[in-house]
Amino acid sequence: DLARLGARVRSARQERGLTQRELSTLTGITRLRIIAIERGEGTVAIEAYAIVARTLGISLRATGAQTPTVQ
Repeated sequence: DLARLGARVRSARQERGLTQRELSTLTGITRLRIIAIERGEGTVAIEAYAIVARTLGISLRATGAQTPTVQ
């Protein structure tokens, strides 16, 4: 589910020592969208989740999310 995915994104970001602003710069996704992703809000396009996951080197499937695997 998106809440678990958001928690995984937050954890991966923090493990890498990145701020939300830094992740925003790396992905081209606004900081407000990064916040929404970390909260597991469904108003964010799955493509944004995929970009963030790819940037952080994590798999969407590894979180149990019902989404395609990011390669």
